[in-house]
Amino acid sequence: MDLLGKRPLLKLALFAVIAVVATNRQATAQAFWSVVAKVVALSGDPVFATHAVLSEHEIERINTLPAQEQAETLLQRAVNRYAGATELIEERVESWVGEIAFSDRLYSLTNTGYESADLRVRAATVEVSLAAYGYTKEAANAHQLLENVRNREGDMVSNIWVLGLLANRGVERELIVRELAETVNDPEVEIRHWSIEALGKVGAPEVIPILTDVFRFEPELWLKERAACNLADSGMFTKEQRMLAVPELLTMADHPSFEPQAQAWVYQALREITGEPLENDATVWRNWAASNPQ
Repeated sequence: MDLLGKRPLLKLALFAVIAVVATNRQATAQAFWSVVAKVVALSGDPVFATHAVLSEHEIERINTLPAQEQAETLLQRAVNRYAGATELIEERVESWVGEIAFSDRLYSLTNTGYESADLRVRAATVEVSLAAYGYTKEAANAHQLLENVRNREGDMVSNIWVLGLLANRGVERELIVRELAETVNDPEVEIRHWSIEALGKVGAPEVIPILTDVFRFEPELWLKERAACNLADSGMFTKEQRMLAVPELLTMADHPSFEPQAQAWVYQALREITGEPLENDATVWRNWAASNPQ
């Protein structure tokens, strides 16, 4: 099979390398490997394969797809930071309610979307998730879920999680935060866990002191970690909102009641929130905070 025959640009590139090698033997290895290195190098500035913009042709193709494939394709493009993807999700997501569900692919994409460095991608992931759960952004849905949680009816984990997603989109946020502030102290560990995750997804400043209290007082070490992660990096908080946690974290930095692991998480959270590569030393951090008032 003549693979190069179907790739004229690759053929021309290889001929160019061969020409360099033939005319300048001293540069034989260097010429070839410098070309290869530029192709495969993982360091340096980003090298984009495309313009990362949804083309008219691709939009036309997406328009022909069933709702499930539309949602999956657009969320994948959003995760890959294609311009226009989050806007199209916003335009179409309401029409997907009742039409899409959590396939293996969509589940994987939402997990990736929630970890994006771009809060717009995380927000788009929230929107797609709500549609996959079958919920519109209406107060009646929030009220029903709140009632379910209070009466411990249905799937408590899903009810709590979806409440966090609804609150993130501005649906009955105050009511939901008040309820999650209660369930985060529930006797059942799994309910406390998902209340922490749901609070992180709310992404509102009034949630910060709730999560710092969880980090301080939660008896389960792994749940302390989840609270710290939501304060520092995961969840839907802006950097400005995360900075609200810094003063309280500083009070925990050398608190004698904290386990060594929990104290290490304090410093990790401080570094992730502030972007400052300071050591695990409470005095150093307090001096920095005094010199950098927010």
